[in-house]
Amino acid sequence: KERVDPIQIKLQQVNGLGQGLIQSAGKNADIQGLEHDLEDSNVRWNTLNKKVAERITQLQEALLHCGKFQDALEPLLSWLTDTEDLINNQKAPSAEYKVVKAQIQEQKLLQRLLDDRKATVEIIKAEGERIAHTAEPADKEKINKQLLSLTERWDALLGKAAARQKQLEDILVLAKEFHETMEPLADWLIGTEKKLAN
Repeated sequence: KERVDPIQIKLQQVNGLGQGLIQSAGKNADIQGLEHDLEDSNVRWNTLNKKVAERITQLQEALLHCGKFQDALEPLLSWLTDTEDLINNQKAPSAEYKVVKAQIQEQKLLQRLLDDRKATVEIIKAEGERIAHTAEPADKEKINKQLLSLTERWDALLGKAAARQKQLEDILVLAKEFHETMEPLADWLIGTEKKLAN
């Protein structure tokens, strides 16, 4: 996980550069290869992340079964913090059609990360509740507070991700309509300007 997480930043940079190239490409430029390469790298990244998440889930289950609830909870809370930072630092949705398409791909990547962690969250919540049920009052209160915090943060993360996905999809429709309306008009204006210049 420690070797994989820093690559997430590099992938975001590559996606950003790819978006920039797609955005700056001329209207007749063939960007399908670039879009395909970006999608392919994101799919590969998703596959790797899924395998890492599965392995982390297995390790956390093993820790839980050994009675080390805190040891299983800490990495999840750390991941939650990192993911909250990632969501909070996402660029605002673009009004440009090509950029919004790329942002939707990034959002799908984030949603897959969340989907991959769902099992871990559920296992830790269930195990925490089981442990709290038999714990001393002071430990029970501490565990219940941790579980409440985990649940609130997890639900907030899911809510923000869903809201952004809907926002991007809504903007994509409008951006596509604008793009399809504006492009012929721009072509006509350029042609008319050339005719008038001659």
